[in-house]
Amino acid sequence: MRLQDTPCGPTSTSLPATPPRQTMLKELRAQNKEAVYTVIEKDVSLIRETDDVVDFVKTRETKLDLLFESVGFISFSGRQETAEGLDASMSTRYYSRLRAVQGLLSLLNEASSPRVVSILAGGQEVKLNDEDLDLRKPGNYSIANAAYHSATMLTLAFEHLARENPRISFVHAFPGVVATPLLSRGSTGIKRLLMAGIVQPLVSLFSLSVDEAGARALFYLTSDRYSSSGSLVPLAED
Repeated sequence: MRLQDTPCGPTSTSLPATPPRQTMLKELRAQNKEAVYTVIEKDVSLIRETDDVVDFVKTRETKLDLLFESVGFISFSGRQETAEGLDASMSTRYYSRLRAVQGLLSLLNEASSPRVVSILAGGQEVKLNDEDLDLRKPGNYSIANAAYHSATMLTLAFEHLARENPRISFVHAFPGVVATPLLSRGSTGIKRLLMAGIVQPLVSLFSLSVDEAGARALFYLTSDRYSSSGSLVPLAED
């Protein structure tokens, strides 16, 4: 296997592999020693950095079989705007995800069985506040509103893209509560200590394990059940 730590775009730097990334790459290497893994580090709360990733992929690939999106975080400090004027949490859960999909549609349409899977909150959609989609107005932004608004807009966007690109399968899935550090990562100071030391351990008692969530995500990516034009793994016959 050849491992590349590759910059993409003028704002990138080649960074030493972090321990979590090293663990992931070690697991991938054990599964497939012949594959080439290219690691691209970008802040995808920013649209321009998402565009850098898309451009990097498009200059090196002629088709894209699978696009998997799961990045996101919960902000416990209210609306936090990026340099581009978008809320960082909503950007990772909707704007950047959709931007990546739109930018890579041409490569997806070249694949024999293309699929886009976004792990967020499919099935948790609500009535949109169509006068304030970005929840900028005072009193409109909350943890729940940001989550449900992002999920609803993503589902609507996928439905639109699916009609325009009938060969591509679009899956928006809700994994439930998964035992990840999501709660503590979205907070700071005393709140972060409480989340990490008390709330997170309690939540983990009834959470889905990371391994189980990963197995289900792989099923969404490969099973014929979610196929528009064939897949990697056909459904078992009864």
